[in-house]
Amino acid sequence: MHRAFGCLIVGMAVFCPATASAQTLGAELPPGVAHLREAKGGKGFEAFMQESLRESELFRRRILCGKDKDLIDPTLLAGALEQFSSQAPAYLQGRKGVSGFLLSEAKVRGTLQGSDTLAAHTVYGGFTGKWYGKWDRMSVDHHWGEIVEYDQPRRIEISGEKPVYLRSYQYCWVGDGYGLNVIASDNTGNRSGDYLLAYVVHIRDGDMRQPTKRRPHVGICVGPSKLIWVTAGEVFLEECYRTAAGVDAYAITGFFYRVKDKTLETTACFQAHYTRDSDHRPAWYSFPLKLEVGGSEKLP
Repeated sequence: MHRAFGCLIVGMAVFCPATASAQTLGAELPPGVAHLREAKGGKGFEAFMQESLRESELFRRRILCGKDKDLIDPTLLAGALEQFSSQAPAYLQGRKGVSGFLLSEAKVRGTLQGSDTLAAHTVYGGFTGKWYGKWDRMSVDHHWGEIVEYDQPRRIEISGEKPVYLRSYQYCWVGDGYGLNVIASDNTGNRSGDYLLAYVVHIRDGDMRQPTKRRPHVGICVGPSKLIWVTAGEVFLEECYRTAAGVDAYAITGFFYRVKDKTLETTACFQAHYTRDSDHRPAWYSFPLKLEVGGSEKLP
């Protein structure tokens, strides 16, 4: 997800011996993997993975419940996507557009509930590898690891709540932290009940021992390597694509927002571009689009 917040992980057989596919031994690993692999006392990769699943799953359930008047819900998200998709193109002329990200409220709600059958390599495969860009004024290096898929979904317990089932994950370094993108389900027997979760931990000065912020994400796959990520304060429209010159590119277009009394207001809108070339980092672009969405609005 995040500076492409919400990235997922490099899986290693050392971490997850029951996986169907694993990180190639000897391959260059994203930053942070070695630290998590070696950390002890409940601070290693296994603990991080379980924390990620629990926190992001509880976030998804809160969004779907819709009872928190200061939290985004499917109605507000669909309304914001509708307004952003119709108004942002005026500010994105000559830039990567947001075509295809408009979803009805029914589609948003159904996808977050788990109405799809998702293939991990279709969803996340295009992001795998290294990316270079800018987030605001900061140069950031992303490194998305290989995708790990379980032979059988893995049950993750949540105290006092229904468990969540992990189908696959991918680890990613996102410049100022690390995270996981996953495909999950709340019912291991229902293969069409997949949905996307992610989790990002930001750290201070590259020190894995100094986390500064933890951010759960929920996601929507709108096409191969084309995703919507939602946090408690951001919506990211992310897409990997090929330019007219046949070069890999990765765009993150979106907005920061706040919700108060079931009304969503944007605080800033932006677009970031990443490339495979460390010497080519397109400038961060912000634009003054203001959106306001009320929870009672009638949506298409």
